[in-house]
Amino acid sequence: MHFLFSGEGATDLGVCADGAATCDGAQYHHGPMTMVVDRMVEARHHYSLLEAGCYGFVSRGALGDRKSELTPAKKAIRLPGKRRGKETRYFFNNARVLARIAKEREDQLEDDVVAIVFRDADTATAGRGPWAEKQQAALDGFAEEGFAQGVAMIAKPTLEA
Repeated sequence: MHFLFSGEGATDLGVCADGAATCDGAQYHHGPMTMVVDRMVEARHHYSLLEAGCYGFVSRGALGDRKSELTPAKKAIRLPGKRRGKETRYFFNNARVLARIAKEREDQLEDDVVAIVFRDADTATAGRGPWAEKQQAALDGFAEEGFAQGVAMIAKPTLEA
């Protein structure tokens, strides 16, 4: 099993050492949230994904560069109304692109890939709906691409520190 991370910087899931858009192995400088994921995998499956070297990283910029490849969603994102607030395309599209990259990686590696998208739910995205809707939008993005191994890691601002 291979893990594919996409975060916002060195203080969450990490960055590529040389500023590259994507990287694997020693080029990837993992962040503290990567360590949390590693400990969870180790506790459940009795191996460290970081020690095994089965991980990669895709920058937020790389996802943005590939966003133009997306076709309109098969089913429209549910419209806001009385019972549903405004859902965000930002989280939805980030998850869709990461799911596509993860599927490509599965074909290359001939192995399962777990994709984890980390995004802040801070003031920069405050107008994009409540935290739960941001998380659901990312999960909907993975589902739209038919990718079941997607994880939406959306940090709550007050809990992030």
